[in-house]
Amino acid sequence: MSIGLIEINDSSIDVSIDGQPVLQSPGYAVIDGQRLLLGAQAMQQARLLPQWTHTRFWQQLDTQPLVADHPQVRHSADLAFAHLTSIWAAIKQDTEQVILAIPGDYTSAQLSLLLGMAKEVGLPIRGLVDTALMATAGQHPTHQLLVLDIHLHRVTLSHLQNREGRRWSKTKTLADTGLYRLWDRWANTIATQFIKDSRYDPLHLAASEQLLYDAVPNWITSREHHVETTFSLALETGVLQTPVATEQLVAACVSFYPAIIQAVNAQIEPGQTTTLLVSHRFAGFPGLMDALALLRGVTVEKLSAEAVRHGVAQHLDWIIGPDEPISHITSLAQAHADVVATTESPSGIHRRATHVLVNNHAVAIGQTLKLKDIHLAPPLAAAVRSRGILHCHADQVLIEAVRADEVYLNQQLVDGQFPVKPGDQLVLDSQSFTLISID
Repeated sequence: MSIGLIEINDSSIDVSIDGQPVLQSPGYAVIDGQRLLLGAQAMQQARLLPQWTHTRFWQQLDTQPLVADHPQVRHSADLAFAHLTSIWAAIKQDTEQVILAIPGDYTSAQLSLLLGMAKEVGLPIRGLVDTALMATAGQHPTHQLLVLDIHLHRVTLSHLQNREGRRWSKTKTLADTGLYRLWDRWANTIATQFIKDSRYDPLHLAASEQLLYDAVPNWITSREHHVETTFSLALETGVLQTPVATEQLVAACVSFYPAIIQAVNAQIEPGQTTTLLVSHRFAGFPGLMDALALLRGVTVEKLSAEAVRHGVAQHLDWIIGPDEPISHITSLAQAHADVVATTESPSGIHRRATHVLVNNHAVAIGQTLKLKDIHLAPPLAAAVRSRGILHCHADQVLIEAVRADEVYLNQQLVDGQFPVKPGDQLVLDSQSFTLISID
């Protein structure tokens, strides 16, 4: 049964089916006469029709009246509904169930409105999950976790709190600090450099301004792996280039980064070690990671673009409950120092791990399974030398390991016997194994 995941972030609504990304659609809407343009098509017209461009409807998501000239647009909810309808039309032939990943700062009223729209659109919703909670589902530290994410017009900072054996997410919002404003500042910085370098002003005409704004997001992201110092603008008359120094781009963020640093500092608990996980949406931001690295007592790590998808995949049994009511996952069972907590489905039935998944091949656990005995194609076979053993006892599966073997359970080195469940990951000698349940 195909499961679609729709991650609501207006910088780009990310859609995947069975863990594979299939669609990205930014939260843009442009009213062009009687036409309503949405997503990437709207973003490519935003500078040409700025007065009729809307980019806050996913953030506001309410029924307050908008100034619009379209028979089907009265408020933000109408635009979000139209956008959701277009997304569903693109994937409904390949999707039987849908999970929505929701920002942690959405109110209960916004969630109710979103569920009502989803029902009207026809989405077969089976669960709602908190984005930051899913992004950290594979993290099992005993210390404080923070997740930094960015949207079109805001930054969110989620504090993952462990209480009574469960992890909860609490989200704070930094308003008016999102990608939209940064793209605007960087575009103006680049335009100024064009004028200095060649006396050409790309902001002089709407068409060239649109080309500039189309190019800026990908150019910034590309700097994640290679610091590009030349910006190229493909005009009808040819390609125009200008040098852009990192210092110029950082200067455009002069009020942006301090606000983030201050927000993170406010969440740090004295005497505690803190891990700050930074969303992939910050990729290529000049100087950001260097600024965050100056925070005392904070370890800064980058989240992959797949983090939410992986978290959802690990907890599908918990997320997808009975048809009614739809589950809204706001907490997850967590690991303790000596016992890994089990996860139950909403119906209360515990699902036991039955197989080990390695290199897309599922191996039955049976009563006992020695991981070294799993037949792998060379050269991986030689890599699995450890004595990690899985034992099945009634409705529980245990991993037996000795510290000398360096067996890692969910990124933690283990010694002795520990219960495991579907979604858990074992690593031995750099080879990864995932516990799954097959009916």
